[in-house]
Amino acid sequence: MTRTVPPDHDHALATRAIHAGQRDDPLSGAVMTPIYQTSTYRQEGIGKHKGYEYARTQNPTREALERNVAALEGAAYGFAFGSGLAALDALLKLFRPGDHVVSTANLYGGSHRLMTRVFEPYGLQFAFVDSRDPARVEQAMTPATRLLYCETPTNPMMFLTDLRAMGDLAAARGVLFAVDNTFATPVFQRPVESGCEVVLPAARVQAAAETYIGLVETGVGLIPAGGGTTEMVRRAAARIPPGTEADPSDPNSRPPTPQ
Repeated sequence: MTRTVPPDHDHALATRAIHAGQRDDPLSGAVMTPIYQTSTYRQEGIGKHKGYEYARTQNPTREALERNVAALEGAAYGFAFGSGLAALDALLKLFRPGDHVVSTANLYGGSHRLMTRVFEPYGLQFAFVDSRDPARVEQAMTPATRLLYCETPTNPMMFLTDLRAMGDLAAARGVLFAVDNTFATPVFQRPVESGCEVVLPAARVQAAAETYIGLVETGVGLIPAGGGTTEMVRRAAARIPPGTEADPSDPNSRPPTPQ
């Protein structure tokens, strides 16, 4: 998890797309973050390091990506995962058997299968509704609803959801609001501005960049706007062990927020 800094949000979208999240390389002065391919980092002693222990948990190149995408979405924190479904998997692991999720009906097939074939047998409950109609979404909510999950525009029908209405509904019901923003990208919509707490954009490259980030089959997701959600997702993604306190002096970390 990486936290953005004020300069990442100082400019318009086009400038942020190039410069947000980038730090001058201290060795060469390069203005773009190098690709760090190391798996380990030299340490002065046990637990004494420069903020990087092992590439699976910290990597400067990944941090630049996380800050950049978070800044584009207008969020405070960014997580990078191996795929968009890995990001959704971490999100759904925030919940317990018996918890209820209301989701867009016209949904990316992989997301639907993950919900119904993997998490439903473990006790999560899902209601798939036409999110173009806020009244239907509200009717589908129960006292056990913990998450409102929207995809807009949808895959494959390109249906649109009123994110402001969904954000207001989620706030009124006290549920987490998450949006799959893959199709629109932050160039066209920024769900955080409508009350969304978690955004899941997915980015990939085939012959050329299909979307706004050039990474091969990299799902970039779970970009919390802040609050206790950040720490919950951090733990769900297994970046820190349960019961371990985040280091408040680390600019890329934050202490847990009491729930």
